Amino acid sequence: MRTARRRHLLDIDTFIAWEDQQPEKHQLVGGEVYAMVGGALAHAAIALNMAVALRNRLRRPCQVFVSDVKVRVDAASSVYYPDVVVSCAGQDMRGTVLRDPVLVVEVLSPGTAAFDRMKKRADYATLPSVRYVLLVETEERLVELDRREGGDWLRETVTGEGRLDFPELGVSLDLDEIYGG
Repeated sequence: MRTARRRHLLDIDTFIAWEDQQPEKHQLVGGEVYAMVGGALAHAAIALNMAVALRNRLRRPCQVFVSDVKVRVDAASSVYYPDVVVSCAGQDMRGTVLRDPVLVVEVLSPGTAAFDRMKKRADYATLPSVRYVLLVETEERLVELDRREGGDWLRETVTGEGRLDFPELGVSLDLDEIYGG
C-alpha cells in the first residue's frame, strides 16, 4: 500500500523570518524551501561586472544590490536571491527584502538555467515594478533581455559586441563590460 506524504508549504512571511536566522541562503519556490549553492568563478565575475557597470551609471534614487538581497514574489509564493537587482524606490537599509525592483539579473548556471528561464523569468514578470529581466549566459556572450513596454513583454537577444539599453533608467551597457572585455 502506498501512502501519500503531505508537503508542508511555508508562507512568505514565515519563510523570511526563518531564513533571516539561517547561516546559509535558501529560496522559497511555490512555498517550498530549497538550499542555494555557490556558483562558478565565471558566474561571480559576470555578476560583479554587471553590478559595477550599473552602479557607475545609475543616479539616485536608483541603487544596485547583489546576491544577498531577497526579492519577494507574492503571486508565486516565492522568494529569490537575484544575482543583481536594481531598485529606484526608497529602501529600509536594515531589511533583507528589496521593495519594488526595476531590473533583475540572473546569471545562468548549467544546473539552474532551465529553472531561471521558465520559472524565475515568469515570476519576476508578475511584479508590477519590474521593467527589465536579464538572463546572462556564462558559456558564451549572450544576454536575453526581457523589457516591459506597456502591458507587453518584448524579448531581445544581445550577443557578441552588442549593447544593452535600459531607456527608463537612462543607462546602456556594452557586453564587453559584462564579460570583462
